[in-house]
Amino acid sequence: MAKQGEANVLKIGYCRAMVRVAQSIPQTPTRDLIAAVAPAIPHVGEAAMGLQEWLSDEKLIRPFTGIAWFWEGQGAYAQAEQWYEQCLWVVRDRLGQEHLNTATSLRNLARAYHLQGRYKEAEPLYIQALDIRKRQLGAEHPDTAAGLNSLAGLYRVQGRYREAEPLYIQENDIYKRQLGEDHPHTASNLNNLAGLYDLQGRYKEAEPLYLQALDIRQHKLGAEHFDTAQTLNNLAALYGAQGRYTEAEPLYLQALQIAEQRLGNNHPHTVIFRNNLDRLRNKMSHSGE
Repeated sequence: MAKQGEANVLKIGYCRAMVRVAQSIPQTPTRDLIAAVAPAIPHVGEAAMGLQEWLSDEKLIRPFTGIAWFWEGQGAYAQAEQWYEQCLWVVRDRLGQEHLNTATSLRNLARAYHLQGRYKEAEPLYIQALDIRKRQLGAEHPDTAAGLNSLAGLYRVQGRYREAEPLYIQENDIYKRQLGEDHPHTASNLNNLAGLYDLQGRYKEAEPLYLQALDIRQHKLGAEHFDTAQTLNNLAALYGAQGRYTEAEPLYLQALQIAEQRLGNNHPHTVIFRNNLDRLRNKMSHSGE
């Protein structure tokens, strides 16, 4: 085929097909989707590493992130990290330090470190990605707001609440102006800001934000979406912390059912939700409820 001049055409077509497979993998894939795409993952990897010169600049990042999300969706963060690292090297080498896909690659790798508790490694990458987006897109762009959210989340998990709060508030203002008050991104921000208040015992400030986020997610994403389950879990935790056990239990149960259906029984998020419900029921038995 090479002699006939067709090899390059076939390689381009192969890469395009593998990009389509990668694009079918969301950041939080369901167990059914993971099972469906698993046979294609080695071939997507071949497009990423063996045939990357036949990937367009626009699509260069997709095979890497698709495979990383495939592993991350199973809680296999170390495997995901390897693909994020490869992606950053390849994208930065071809597209340069200031490209938006470089910013995305930095943020993805930072998130992999973040999920593994490697906060000192994650912070400079989050900041670098945010700075690129500010320069390339402006301070008011939704993607810039997403960068603020990532950094705020890192500060929150470290207990750096005073640094996290203004970033969440700034993010919220951008989303409301640019996307609207009922957008799923706005809901995510409300959920995160409520979580920050929750951690500080500011329950009266947190509860209406959780309820607003839950309402948006149920209407925009659906009652069975994993993001809806996350907010149900968070609201249940808020009620549990206040001793409102009978209000918390059905929310935990609903969140667990969604996670089991969407992610499977053994996914780390499912295990967390199940443990939360078990702890609550243990408290209820000791309190006599």
